[in-house]
Amino acid sequence: MNWHLITSSKGGVGKTVIALLLLACSRERHGSVLIVDLNGMNADIRRLVGCVAPAGRKKNQCRWKLKPPLSREFHVEKINVNTSYMVVSWPLDAFNLFTQEDFRSFLYELAKTGKKQIEENLELTIGTIIIDTNYHFCNLFPHNRLDFFEHEVFSYFGNDVANEENFFIWFIWVFRQLKNLFQLSSSQDDDPYVMDALAVDDGAQKIEKYLRNPKLSLQETGRTTPFIHVFSPNSLQEVANKEHFSVFKQLVGAGKPPCRIISPLKALADLDGNSQAVSFVGFLEILKQIQEKCPSQPGDSAPQYFSKILEKYVLSLKDSHLKCPRNLVPLYFYEESLATYNEYDHDKMTIFTEIVKLSIYDNFKKCYDNLFL
Repeated sequence: MNWHLITSSKGGVGKTVIALLLLACSRERHGSVLIVDLNGMNADIRRLVGCVAPAGRKKNQCRWKLKPPLSREFHVEKINVNTSYMVVSWPLDAFNLFTQEDFRSFLYELAKTGKKQIEENLELTIGTIIIDTNYHFCNLFPHNRLDFFEHEVFSYFGNDVANEENFFIWFIWVFRQLKNLFQLSSSQDDDPYVMDALAVDDGAQKIEKYLRNPKLSLQETGRTTPFIHVFSPNSLQEVANKEHFSVFKQLVGAGKPPCRIISPLKALADLDGNSQAVSFVGFLEILKQIQEKCPSQPGDSAPQYFSKILEKYVLSLKDSHLKCPRNLVPLYFYEESLATYNEYDHDKMTIFTEIVKLSIYDNFKKCYDNLFL
């Protein structure tokens, strides 16, 4: 079974949009999907997919409760969509944010008992679980506590190959995070300006060590990684509005609304292929080498410089006759209709039913399908 955890270092970069795209693709490929909304600050999933207000214990609703000492309770609701179901769940105390230990216990109980309870109560079989968060992965997995990774959940997802579980961590990149990580080699471990970057670097290595994903074999070592690196149009919005960056309006397909194509991301997507994955640190090292050879120029904004680095990365792949790593997801369509999706009421699954008609869905689906080749 496939587990998808959505993270980023910044708000407003499209985590919920990624969750909706994953929900649509997973239903089409893997059947019924459970999506858990842990975004306490902006818990939109239930509204965007058309959940009704829980009035009593209806047949399509149930509750799921974590064991003490947590004892947190989740509402669960089944929605029939064509030939399969989506199941939407959220904690009843959504503003009570998860600690690292809470999240670890939540994952383990959902895997071992919660999923089965939900399936029995709602009379369905879940093929995919998506967890939408407002967290960075370092908020969920500590970088400086080896004892944390001794918990049973890491045996379940890491070492027990009989489980056949694929754990994906979707990480949406923004340039400010990347720029911070670029400073690591020239800094001391106790430098307060880059201690968070050190935590990201170390945390990513620990996660790759303890969370196995057989779908994503690494180029460097033959090991695996759970990380999916997403380049969202939201992190390049300024570039998307500058004509001199070869970004243009284009109608794509009959009946599809206008959108902008972000050229560096389109060039990266065009290098598709059934290649191996790249590790978090390995990918960062490649981008860092490019940054050292291509320093920013006066007047470059962060999105503009980010775009230049991506362009150089594409050229380096072409020069080496390489394909885009399979765990890179370049979403090159900037859909203006998604920019303000959060401002409207969606009583009839407007966003969910419409998103599959957009060009960005076709773009995302191609990347998603490539993960399972």
